[in-house]
Amino acid sequence: MKKLAQKIISKTNRQGVSFTLCVLLAAFIWVINALNNVHSTSVIIPIIYDKEISKNSTHPLPPSIHIDVKGRGFSLWSFHNAARNFSIQTPYLNSRTKDTVISSKDAISSLLYDFSKEITISEIKPAQLIFSGVKFYSKKLAVKGNFKLSFQTPFIQSSPSIYYPDSVWVYSNNKIPPSVTDIYAETVTEKNVSHSIFKKVKLKKPFETYRLLQNNVWLMVPVEEGTEIELDVPIQTKYGELFIPSSVQVTCMVPMSKYNQTHHKQFKVVQMKGTGSDDKAFIEVLHAPYWASRVMVEPQHVNKLTKSFD
Repeated sequence: MKKLAQKIISKTNRQGVSFTLCVLLAAFIWVINALNNVHSTSVIIPIIYDKEISKNSTHPLPPSIHIDVKGRGFSLWSFHNAARNFSIQTPYLNSRTKDTVISSKDAISSLLYDFSKEITISEIKPAQLIFSGVKFYSKKLAVKGNFKLSFQTPFIQSSPSIYYPDSVWVYSNNKIPPSVTDIYAETVTEKNVSHSIFKKVKLKKPFETYRLLQNNVWLMVPVEEGTEIELDVPIQTKYGELFIPSSVQVTCMVPMSKYNQTHHKQFKVVQMKGTGSDDKAFIEVLHAPYWASRVMVEPQHVNKLTKSFD
């Protein structure tokens, strides 16, 4: 009986050990999987100010910066460990901070260097640090620009271009005039384009004395294969007008992906203002869908009659 009891206890202990090992193994696998997935987290970096900056600054000095980051669990774990012992030392930045605005991202560049390919920064608050005893004025300007692209047949621009970011902050020692609302990117010129353009473009300062938080933006121009399409579009008339013919043929290039979505109701054809005579009217396409390019109309002028109301 005693031996039987010992066997039962021994078997129970072995089952308990096996169960515990299974639980630990499952937990270990769960942790590995969790660390291998993408997560989001926040990190706070303290700022240690130089005495001269603290004394002379005319701007509120934040005690820290707040960073929201995304990445795989292993990378975020390493980043957290590295950030734990990191701080922004303004004495170290002193040569760069005299009457200057710098990006918060630049201030932590040494921390981010080893993680540039592993984590993505979602947001940094504040986005810039102002170390100055001189009063600054700031304004957010819309980014605009121009590009000259010649496309390889049959490629065309498939939708409007985009600048990212679409607005940037500028800083000045003097007041920024209300008339200054835009900042322009350098013109991009490319030939034989057969793919979408995604390119870093330099910004041009409205005035040389202005300071920029960033000197470049990204330009995105979607490009895809296009095809020619012909549509019979009626001419829109005013009360009492009559055109012969009453419709014209509109020819344009459209992206292949928009071919089945393009129809005549998306075009607006009218008499060109300030042209024609009592019996003739010059025709123009006043509106077309954004994806249509190289829009032409035939015929370019039609006969015009005026209805008689007796």
